[in-house]
Amino acid sequence: MPENLFGLPTHVLLQHVVVVLLPIAAGAALLVALWTWYRQHLGVATLVATFIVTLFVPLTTQSGESLAGRLPESPEIAAHVAAGDRVQWVAAVFGLCLFAVVALDLRRRASMTAELAPAEAWVSGRAPAGWRDAAPSWTSSALAVARVLLVIAAIAVIVVVVQAGHSGASAVWSGYPNLQP
Repeated sequence: MPENLFGLPTHVLLQHVVVVLLPIAAGAALLVALWTWYRQHLGVATLVATFIVTLFVPLTTQSGESLAGRLPESPEIAAHVAAGDRVQWVAAVFGLCLFAVVALDLRRRASMTAELAPAEAWVSGRAPAGWRDAAPSWTSSALAVARVLLVIAAIAVIVVVVQAGHSGASAVWSGYPNLQP
């Protein structure tokens, strides 16, 4: 990955994707967890969009580590690097929770093809034939647990992204000369 794009460090550009779009994805995931209509009509689209956004997390972290290696050591940068590492792990757990909710909900309803949204019907048509049979009884309970975990993970991803963004902004702007609060 190039260290600079358009004359700016790559990290400066990529971090905006994570800081803006990952919390939006977390908000959409909260809708998936809490609103049945949204989950059934836009769950698959939310999952795909979230997957694409989360691909930027390791790219942003990698470019940030490259940038940190070119800067003088400071406690602010070290705190930001640690916060960025937390974003990677929490985003991964968040993505897995969202996948679990969408997959379990689709599995639970796959035998009722008339009730599936177009994207769900497309996914269900490519799933193993056993998915179109009646779902095992445990899927409803597993879906309830996954929905709770998704709410927790979505809130956690918002918190860690804000923490990483704040620590990065503090690292950049705290020593800026002539900056008045």
